Amino acid sequence: ANIRFLPECLCYIFHHMAREMDEILREQVTKQAESCKTEDGVSFLEKVISPLYEVVAAEAESNDNGRAPHSAWRNYDDFNEYFWSLHCFELSWPWRKTSAFFMKPKRGSKADGSKRRGKTSFVEHRTFFHLYHSFHRLWIFLFMMFQALTIIAFHDENFDSTTIRELLSLGPTFVVMKLIESVLDIVMMYGAYSTTRHLAVSRIFLRFVWFASASAVITFLYVKSIQGEAAIYKIYVILIGIYAGVQFFISFLMRIPACHRLTDQCDRWSVTRFIKWMRQERYYVGRGLYERTSDFARYTFFWLIVLAGKFAFAYFLQIRPLVRPTRLIVKMNNLEYSWHDFVSRNNHNALTVLTIWAPVFCIYLLDIHVFYTILSAIWGFLLGARDRLGEIRSLDALHQLFEQFPRAFVQKLCVLPSKRVPEYAPSQVGLVIYGLLMLHPYLIA
Repeated sequence: ANIRFLPECLCYIFHHMAREMDEILREQVTKQAESCKTEDGVSFLEKVISPLYEVVAAEAESNDNGRAPHSAWRNYDDFNEYFWSLHCFELSWPWRKTSAFFMKPKRGSKADGSKRRGKTSFVEHRTFFHLYHSFHRLWIFLFMMFQALTIIAFHDENFDSTTIRELLSLGPTFVVMKLIESVLDIVMMYGAYSTTRHLAVSRIFLRFVWFASASAVITFLYVKSIQGEAAIYKIYVILIGIYAGVQFFISFLMRIPACHRLTDQCDRWSVTRFIKWMRQERYYVGRGLYERTSDFARYTFFWLIVLAGKFAFAYFLQIRPLVRPTRLIVKMNNLEYSWHDFVSRNNHNALTVLTIWAPVFCIYLLDIHVFYTILSAIWGFLLGARDRLGEIRSLDALHQLFEQFPRAFVQKLCVLPSKRVPEYAPSQVGLVIYGLLMLHPYLIA
């Protein structure tokens, strides 16, 4: 029950035992497995499982009921990560119990915390920055939409050249927030660089250099463009257009399921591999898992409805009603504050404006969950009504539905003959039976 939480260790055991079984089957005379031999006979539990269980139990006892720091004891993640490294082969087969991996912690001793037996050198840094780092795409999208809706509201929904010029400030916002993300990548990987692949570390620092350079260049060009330099403004618009077009095109190829085959065919080009590598680590577990185009379209349509309702509510009921009060407060010059003020005085009453907008902005960031919950409930109701869930209201209805059960069983659970696995040939069946007979003594033991 405990070792099932160590899947990497189970893989290690399985492959060694499979190789050991092959060696037994090649012998003319059956013999017992060397890894399971004991003084009294054969015991897989005693020779293979018990050593692992004992070291896991010893580590659990040394954690001081969860109060000990993570760096002072090994948990299941540390045991699993050990079997991702080449050091796991030092355990040999059968287990080499003198290995540092099987050393148990000494009670009351903290000196050997980071030196011993498979403890990973990386300890996760748990901070509130994880809220941004884990959902950076959502935060970037919400911040940029709030900025765009605020600019449109303060220009009274007039899309003139001034409004468009200020909307182009979304460019610096995007690259600066991506720079923050890359900085958090570096900070949160602290302590894991020694055990991380060099390519993964190089990717992190390349992304930091790229977004730092892009932030500096785009922000500089935008500041110069709003100062009235027409030539710089044209260069900025062209640069933003090219950058946004390339980002949209790559995202389109990476996100749309129908385009995955095209991108996979382009992997033979080094430029394509480099761009895909910069956007997503090649060792990402779900890299080759693609949903159907129809499922992707339904998922996109669902979120378009959620976001449309959320942003309509935010614009008409949160942002636009604050435009007029904000303008009035900014124009007031003779306000006397009852507290010591270092910001609002002689600065367009900035602190007062902040106190009005801060609650609205916090609600704006969180109310997407409300719209998601409401639409999910409506969508779930429609799906349940279509599938006729919860319509068995009496025993008579239950008896009637039981008459439809065989047909539903055939339609839903039975595999079509065209999709069934072909039957084994007689020779293959004979080989399987021979292998079972050879393993019969060990199965009984």
